[in-house]
Amino acid sequence: DKGVVAWKTERKNSEGNITTLTWGNGVLLATSNIEGITGYDALSGRRLWGYNDAGIKIYEGNSSFSNDLFHLTAGSYYYRFAPQTGEVKYRAKLPFEVSASSVPLVLGDTIMVGTSNRGVVAYNVREERLLWKSEVLPSIINTLPNSSAKMKTVAASPILVGKYVVFGALDGRVYILNRDNGLAQKGSSLGAPILTTAAVAKDFLIFSDFSGNLSVFKLNL
Repeated sequence: DKGVVAWKTERKNSEGNITTLTWGNGVLLATSNIEGITGYDALSGRRLWGYNDAGIKIYEGNSSFSNDLFHLTAGSYYYRFAPQTGEVKYRAKLPFEVSASSVPLVLGDTIMVGTSNRGVVAYNVREERLLWKSEVLPSIINTLPNSSAKMKTVAASPILVGKYVVFGALDGRVYILNRDNGLAQKGSSLGAPILTTAAVAKDFLIFSDFSGNLSVFKLNL
C-alpha cells in the first residue's frame, strides 16, 4: 500500500533468470541460473529451501500452483514440489521439450503446456500418456536458443477459458481448442508472432503481439 521494499534477497552467486515467480501457500518459488529453484517465505523473504539437479537445467523451467503443490516443467522433465519443504513429490520424464517460457496449465494429473516444436500438448503424467497435441504453423521469427524459424513453437502459456484452451503462437495465430481432445474450435491470424500469454477480462480476450499491437476479441464461445 506504500510502495516501499518489504524485503530483498541478497545471496551471492544467485544469478537471476527470466522465469515467472510462482506463489503458493505463503511461499514464493523463484529460479536462478546457479542455485536452481528456491522457495522463499513470501512475507519475510527468508530462504526456506533450494533444489538444483546438476543433470537437468531446471532453472529454464516455469511453474504453476495447483492442489497445494508447485508444478514445474523444465526441458523434458516435470516436477511436483511441496511448498514449505521443497520435497519432490513426483518427477517424470516427458516425451517432448517444453518451451522455456510456457507455464504449465495443470488439471489434475494432466498438464497442458507449450513446446519448442510440437505446438501445445496435453499429457497425463501419472499414466505417461500423450492425450493430444495441437501442432501450430512454423515460427515467423527466430528466438534462439529457444526456437528457430520453421519450428512449431509456442512460447506463451495456454489458459483455460470455460471448456476451451486458448493460446497464441510464434506463427502469429490465436488458437482456441477443445480442452478434451485438442481439436481447434476457432482461430485468427494477427500477422505477427505472439510470445505473451492471453488475458481475459469479463467477456473479452486480449492478446499482444511482437509488432506492438493489442488485439481484443469479444468472447462468444
